[in-house]
Amino acid sequence: MIKILIGLFVYLVCDADAAFASEYFVALHGEDNNAGTKAYPLKSIFKASELAMPGDTVTIMGGEYKLQNQFRPLRSGTITQWILYRVAPSERVVFDGSLIKKGFQKSDSIKFSRLTEGI
Repeated sequence: MIKILIGLFVYLVCDADAAFASEYFVALHGEDNNAGTKAYPLKSIFKASELAMPGDTVTIMGGEYKLQNQFRPLRSGTITQWILYRVAPSERVVFDGSLIKKGFQKSDSIKFSRLTEGI
């Protein structure tokens, strides 16, 4: 009986972080001052990345997202608890990076492309 209780205690302590994991939702109709719930989603993946902590999930609802800046998450998580970015089941997401500018060359901005860096 003691071994079972000790095992249960170790499991609960090790799994405690997962119990506090959050899921943030992003949708085209959202607002970045929303809580990021499914009913009140965020508008941008940028805001979701500011809120997401190791073990959290960011679910992106379907649509075409026009990015004006390169997306670089603030944190990626830890070895045991990643931040998962995923598309909502049965939905299609497109990130359009055509509006992103990539620096300057002879005072002309260079368009962001797959030849420079990813979106």
